Amino acid sequence: MLTMLKIDADRADAQIVKVDGSLENYYKELGCRTIEILEAQINGKTYDIICDEEGTFKEDNPISVVDRKGNPHIVGSILVCHHKNNKESGLDDTEAESLKKWHVYNATSLKTRNRIKVLMID
Repeated sequence: MLTMLKIDADRADAQIVKVDGSLENYYKELGCRTIEILEAQINGKTYDIICDEEGTFKEDNPISVVDRKGNPHIVGSILVCHHKNNKESGLDDTEAESLKKWHVYNATSLKTRNRIKVLMID
């Protein structure tokens, strides 16, 4: 099982989850049928962000990743982990908690006025 940070866009929640690393489990965690894995810098470290590849096609899908200027990069729920040896690898518990504490922010959607959680990347 891999330890990952999950931003649940629908529930405006950030949590540490254990994921088995299979495609089926990623689909289940994110509530989607296709995924995309993107590389992002957070505080100078490289992470993988696993997201719904079709997220931008869903109406009113909340923003979940922004850069330091507030520009949106990803919408919908995401999983954050490391990438080693050509596959995803888990975060250690301290790093996962640190990401959650220092890089996840409360925000308000300008379009819907709903509360959201966003991950800030470099």
